[in-house]
Amino acid sequence: MNRISDLSGSTRRLYRRGSDSYINLSVYAFGLAGLWISINTVLLQLRVLDFAAEDKKNGILGGIALVGLVVAAISQPLIGALSDRTTSRWGKRLPYIVVGNVCLLAVVPLLGLVNSFVSAMLVIGLIQFFIHVSQGPASALLIDHVRPEERGVGAGVLNLARVGGGGLTTVTVMLLMSASEIGAGPTIWYWASIGVIMAILGITTLWTFGSLRLKNDSSEMMRSRAPENALPADQTSTENSNRMNGYYWFLIAMAMIVGGLTAMQIFALFFIRDKVGLDNPAAGAAALAATILVGAAIAAYPSGAISDRFGRMKILYLSAVVIAGSTISMLFVGSLIYVTLVGFFIGVGAGMFLSGGWALITELVPASGAGKSLGLTALSTLVGTGLARVSGFGIDALNQQSQNLGYDVLILSIAALMVLSIYPLRRAGKSLL
Repeated sequence: MNRISDLSGSTRRLYRRGSDSYINLSVYAFGLAGLWISINTVLLQLRVLDFAAEDKKNGILGGIALVGLVVAAISQPLIGALSDRTTSRWGKRLPYIVVGNVCLLAVVPLLGLVNSFVSAMLVIGLIQFFIHVSQGPASALLIDHVRPEERGVGAGVLNLARVGGGGLTTVTVMLLMSASEIGAGPTIWYWASIGVIMAILGITTLWTFGSLRLKNDSSEMMRSRAPENALPADQTSTENSNRMNGYYWFLIAMAMIVGGLTAMQIFALFFIRDKVGLDNPAAGAAALAATILVGAAIAAYPSGAISDRFGRMKILYLSAVVIAGSTISMLFVGSLIYVTLVGFFIGVGAGMFLSGGWALITELVPASGAGKSLGLTALSTLVGTGLARVSGFGIDALNQQSQNLGYDVLILSIAALMVLSIYPLRRAGKSLL
C-alpha cells in the first residue's frame, strides 16, 4: 500500500526500500502492540494471581501497571526529543526503534520469573522503558514522511497494524493460557506465550530495519533535507500556538477515552470470571478481546480515509458516542455471546478514535520537534490509564460492599467519560479553523 505523491522519488533515493509505503512505516506497531497488549491483558494478570491475595488482586495489578506508566510518561518525551536531534547513518528514528526492541527481547522473559509485587514492578518498569525507547521516535514517522492531507489513510494503516498485532498476538496468548491452570505459576504454556510475542517482535524489527535504513550514500542528503511536510514560511507563530493549544485539548480527551478503554481491558478477565461466571475466564476474555479487536480492525482503515475526505471531528464525535452506548450495554451482560457482541461495537468505536485521533494529532503538531511533542501522548496515557488502574482499589472496595457493585460503577463511569470527552475534542477541532 503505497503513497501516491510526488515525494516517492526522493524517499527512494534515501532509503533502501519503500519509506513511501504506509505498511513499512507502520509495521513496527504490529510487534510493539502485540507485546504490550498481551502482557497488559493476560500475562501480567496471571502472574499477579500467583502471588496476590484474592481480595487484593485488582489493586496490586493497578499499582504495578501504574509504576510502568510513570516510566513511560517520563521516557517517551525525552527519547522522542533526542531522536529529533539525532543524525546517524540509520536516520533519526530507526536507531532508537532497533535498540529499544532488541532490549525488549532480553527483558520480556524476566516476566516469567517474577514472584512478588516488587519484582513484577521492576520488570514492568523495564519493559515500559524500552517500549518507549522505540515508540517515542517511531511516533513521528508519519509526520516525517506523509503529507497532512494523506495522514488519515496513513493513520488508518498504522492503527490497523496496531490492532492487528495486538489482536492476533493477544488472542493467541489467551488461547495458549486457556490450557493452563490459573495460579499454577509459569507453566510451559506461559513460556510458549512469551516465545510467541518475542518471535513477532523480532520479525517486525527486522522488517522495519530493512525498510527504513538509509542508503550508505544518503546520510548527507538526509541531514540537509527539509522536512517533507514543513510548514509554509508565512504561517504565523499565532497559528502554531493555536494548534498546540488544540493539541493540549486533544490530550485531555485522549486521557479520558484511553483511560476508559484501558479500565475495560485490564479488568476484563476478572469481570468475566466474577460477573459473568464463566468456568474458563481466560477463554471468555479471549473471545471478548477478539471481537473488540475485530471491530477495531474493521473500523481503523476506513475511518482514517473518511477523515481525510470529510474531516477528523465527525469521526471522533461518533467514536465517543459508539463507545458510550456499547459500554452501557455491558450492565445487562449475562452470557458470553452478549459480551462478545457488545465488544465488537466497542471495538468499532475504538478503531474510529485511533485513526481519526492520530490523523488529527499529526496536523496539530509541528514537523519541527515532532518526536518531543508526540511524546506528550505518553503523559496523556499516564493520566488516563493511571486513573483506570488505580480504580482497581475502588472496584475491590465496592465489590466487598455488594456483589459486583464495583464492576457496575466502573461501566457507568466509562460511559460518562466517553460523553464528557466530546467537549475537549470540540475545542481541539476549533484550533484547525
